[in-house]
Amino acid sequence: MGGGNRNTNSKRGIMKILKKILMAMGGSAVLLASTMVTYFEGLRHKPYKDGGDVLTVCYGHTGKAIIPGKHYTDEECQALLERDLKAAMAI
Repeated sequence: MGGGNRNTNSKRGIMKILKKILMAMGGSAVLLASTMVTYFEGLRHKPYKDGGDVLTVCYGHTGKAIIPGKHYTDEECQALLERDLKAAMAI
């Protein structure tokens, strides 16, 4: 039951840390953040339920727009990652 909150809080914590790193490093920080997220999240082309029972795809992307059973391409996953990193920077 509580695992979902811990997983969500963990992702939020990682995003806050990434934002601080990005702000300190400037332009090259996006590359670092992308590398960190792809390393820690891994790549899964088909949606799955994470430890918190949240539908997830690609590099840890979550949201209502995920289509269960769909095979996401590398290009789609990269686009989702870029969008997620931009959203994290806006926090």
